[in-house]
Amino acid sequence: TDRLTVKTGNLAVEFRYRGRPSGIQTTKSDEYFFVIVEENGSIRYRFNIPTARLKKIAHSRYKDGFTIRGGQNNDSEMVLVPVELLLREYRC
Repeated sequence: TDRLTVKTGNLAVEFRYRGRPSGIQTTKSDEYFFVIVEENGSIRYRFNIPTARLKKIAHSRYKDGFTIRGGQNNDSEMVLVPVELLLREYRC
């Protein structure tokens, strides 16, 4: 669940935590499931995306410099993926 997507237009996909690979880099799942919520907590979108496809998108966004740090101590490194890009490909 990404609670900032409705404000930013991006999903934050974690790829490193405390300097070590995590999230999209280490998952063994076949699909990622996203839930995008409104500020009041109601669900706006929910959809699945094949992990292999998300990895390709995330890698491309990473190469283009679309990364941020976050978490309580800025321990997480994430790549930003525009939600509209995913919604065009995958129905909600």
